Amino acid sequence: VKGFMEKGEENISKIQQDYERKDWKDYQIHAHTVKSSARQIGANKLADIAMAQEIAAKEENLSAMTQGIDTFVKEYRDTVCELKRILGVQDPRQTQGKAETSYEELNEKLQLAYTAIENFEVESAAEILRPLASLGFADEKVSQSLREIVKALDDFDSYSAEKLLDSLIHGKKEE
Repeated sequence: VKGFMEKGEENISKIQQDYERKDWKDYQIHAHTVKSSARQIGANKLADIAMAQEIAAKEENLSAMTQGIDTFVKEYRDTVCELKRILGVQDPRQTQGKAETSYEELNEKLQLAYTAIENFEVESAAEILRPLASLGFADEKVSQSLREIVKALDDFDSYSAEKLLDSLIHGKKEE
């Protein structure tokens, strides 16, 4: 249980990176690993979702993977957070999500990534945004936008990434 809990965010990041890179073989392997581990600790809802994603990856069913990725990641995070609550370990989203990604820091990182894209430093922008994309935000739209931006950068579509990032920055300023 402790290992499952401790490796949670690392595995979520791997799953998201596999999805973003369209690496269906690794996505399938990671989904299988989550399925097996979740069953061992009794997290059957997560195991069922992971199994559906594993099958979708095996069949290269992009539609099923796209429809299920957010649910998969959310259920995985929720399971890890529940384990931490049960075991008395502080939820990293309470410390990292608030302390490490305050509005000011999030905006600063978004601006840095935007500048990097403008300077054709696509990999630098991806390195700035990738860790943010794996965090849980209260507003799921922010998380989804960050994943879309990272995917665009990984696909070498800096134009779309820049437009999405600009939209996210201006959307955050209005709040």
